[in-house]
Amino acid sequence: MKLLKGITVINLGYNLPGPLAAYRLAKLGASVIKVEPPQGDPLAEASPDFYKYLTKRQTVLRMDLKDKAGRAKLNNLLKNADLLITSSKPESLARMNLSGKSLKRRFPKLCVLNIVGFSAPDQNRAGHDLTYQAEVGLVQIPQMPRTCTADISGANEACLKSLELLFAREKFGRTGHVQISLSGSLEPFTLPIRFGLTSPNGPLAGGRAEYNIYRAKSGWVAVALLEPHFQAQFKEKLGLTRLNQRVLKKLMLTRTATAWQRWAESHNLPIAAVTARRLRTPATTIARA
Repeated sequence: MKLLKGITVINLGYNLPGPLAAYRLAKLGASVIKVEPPQGDPLAEASPDFYKYLTKRQTVLRMDLKDKAGRAKLNNLLKNADLLITSSKPESLARMNLSGKSLKRRFPKLCVLNIVGFSAPDQNRAGHDLTYQAEVGLVQIPQMPRTCTADISGANEACLKSLELLFAREKFGRTGHVQISLSGSLEPFTLPIRFGLTSPNGPLAGGRAEYNIYRAKSGWVAVALLEPHFQAQFKEKLGLTRLNQRVLKKLMLTRTATAWQRWAESHNLPIAAVTARRLRTPATTIARA
């Protein structure tokens, strides 16, 4: 049974956060209509396969919400909608008559979720995933981030808050208007750094021999023997009396990274080869989604 069967979601969000949240709601059974500007969603040009992946369960419409006729079309959609997702600045939404107060007055049964870059009072400040990560200390100079952490965590929070809004309406008859910020959604990711777990030389950042990355005979291997029973089993299987970085550096060079992973899997130990190859192609991912 699809949890959100019968629920209609209008998504005005573009790029990654709004579309990813809407994609997850569609997987739960919601009927999603994606409203794009006349020029389309920038994600379609940046990554056509990703765009196709996120929108394949959705109806995509294009309309100019800066135009009176475009806003009239949107209003017709909102009359029968349960949830509206936006990712524009509040000041832009106000200019299009899409502020929370205006929507509540015109569509009393509509739940509204706004995705912004920063929490109040900076909700109209410009930003993107890279700048959000940079400001909270998740960027390691000079590397670019490996993934869009703020956008994805923001989409997760948007999906959760959407479900909370819909539940509150069904259970208590209350519609709501919630605003979440992408920069704020990164806060849980900063906690391990703030509390020393992954700060430089912290226990999960290279400070412990049993939780580290080592060069293998070929490739690199990630060793995560945190628990004492894993350490004891590892030492027993290999005839070791101690675990320190000198011992493990020498030991890991005796096998390839793949061989270490196969060996670890046979003994149910948390050791894995570090993936250097490219991730699955978009076509393969789409086929399995």
